[in-house]
Amino acid sequence: MAIIVPLASAQTINVTVDGDVILFVGQPPVEQRGMVLVPLRGVFEKLGATVAYDGASRTIRAVKGTTEVTLRLGSTEAFVNGQRQTLALPAQTQQGTTLVPLRFVSEALGAQVSWRGVSRTVVIQTSGSASPVPLPTASPVEVSSLTHDAQRPLRGGERLVVTLLGTPGGTGTFSVSGIESARELPLREQSVGTYTGAFTVPLGVQVKNAPLFASLRRGGLASPLIQAAQPVTVDGIGPQLANLSPASDTTAAPSKLLIYATLADTGTGIDTSALHLLVNGKDVTGQATVTEAFFSYRPDTALPAGKTSVTVVARDLAGNETRREWSFQLSATAPTAPVPNPAAPLLKPTILTPAANTAVGDKVTITGKAAPDALVRYRLTFQGTFLILPTDGVVTDGEVRADKKGLWSIPEIRLQTPLGVSKLTYTLEATTVGVSDALSETASITFKK
Repeated sequence: MAIIVPLASAQTINVTVDGDVILFVGQPPVEQRGMVLVPLRGVFEKLGATVAYDGASRTIRAVKGTTEVTLRLGSTEAFVNGQRQTLALPAQTQQGTTLVPLRFVSEALGAQVSWRGVSRTVVIQTSGSASPVPLPTASPVEVSSLTHDAQRPLRGGERLVVTLLGTPGGTGTFSVSGIESARELPLREQSVGTYTGAFTVPLGVQVKNAPLFASLRRGGLASPLIQAAQPVTVDGIGPQLANLSPASDTTAAPSKLLIYATLADTGTGIDTSALHLLVNGKDVTGQATVTEAFFSYRPDTALPAGKTSVTVVARDLAGNETRREWSFQLSATAPTAPVPNPAAPLLKPTILTPAANTAVGDKVTITGKAAPDALVRYRLTFQGTFLILPTDGVVTDGEVRADKKGLWSIPEIRLQTPLGVSKLTYTLEATTVGVSDALSETASITFKK
């Protein structure tokens, strides 16, 4: 059987074991048909039971001393030391968490269970003696409701307002789990029995689905610690841009120019609809490809030689904004090296480093060899899996001139993993460019991070 709960309030259900409050991170206890189900491990390990779950048979097994309790997900049939019993509600899974009927398992393991309606608290008492330990009487300091006003993830600088309803004439505090500066903050009585407090989110803080707790004191008495029904998500860190291409303060060829950067956000994720891209002051967002992992833009017409400036404004789903500006030089279309003989065959370039099928770490420097003074066009791409779908993109591309000895190189490139992309490999291609944009055979290698 399961503990019967009056349906008088939507306030979170609290659980204590021998006076200690059980803090449920993530999935809290739930109420179904007036009965309470709780996450599998939190309570029962507190009771001193060993808990195991067999995924193949979907069977839960709790053992304490000589008592063994088994029940199966979705079934109303359970066994205590081999004796069959019928449950009012079956064990089940919600949001990836296994929930079990609280009263049945607690009492099967030798505990006493009672209900405090005002604070919506399940009180579990264990006993080491033959005579039962009396349950503590309800505290005259009670909390009937704990809520907050965060309807979405909060960004740095925004304010969280907390409201507690409870016994008049007291003082309260609240805390947000995982945020050091949001511990034991004051709740002050604004009207009879109504307490409010506030917290301003600092920059650089990130927590997801953090439990919010509060308690109320009056005189020398205190209410049980209460958990709000809705957790709090805070995202005070904006998106990160990396792998800028062409890189800042470098020179790129105007032909087949690609402006590109990777995007990452460890909090709420990139808001792809809010990214803005300006090239030489012109908004070209509509012509760009924007994903959660990168953006890219290839101009329809050649940009003028000289300085090209790029401005990117990216936002995450919490509204944090990151602005990045850089510039590079576009070379003139006229060749700066001696014009090759059109009749001479174009030599295929060689890629010296990195070696094929090796792991290079977070950064890579590319070197190769071609004909002296040859123009080498290169392109570095990534391939991987985004969630379950294959994805790819360009890390960087451009052109570089070999020296008098035919050696060419590309400065150090940072290989930042695009957010959510796994099973990454990188492909480097290089060709020699001749008269009228004629191309040699392509040299190609694949490597890993």
